[in-house]
Amino acid sequence: MRTEPKTALQILQNMPVPDPANEEAYATYCLLLVQALDKDYETHTSDSMINIAIDYFSERGDKLRKAWSLYYGGRVYTDMKKHRKQLFII
Repeated sequence: MRTEPKTALQILQNMPVPDPANEEAYATYCLLLVQALDKDYETHTSDSMINIAIDYFSERGDKLRKAWSLYYGGRVYTDMKKHRKQLFII
């Protein structure tokens, strides 16, 4: 992801999307996809994927993924010129 974000993005876009019933895998996929888009300098036009990650990792999961979700949530909302008040409640 750090050195080859375009490759990471292509892999994520071509792999099967995890079943949403597996909440952790699906939230992780959503987070990684948003991260890859951001690192590839794509302008974010939707908040649906990052919202899944934020909602999941804010209540469970590890603290690092929670932090990354909130960070990329800020990136998405900056691109979209929107604000989500509860985004920064930790």
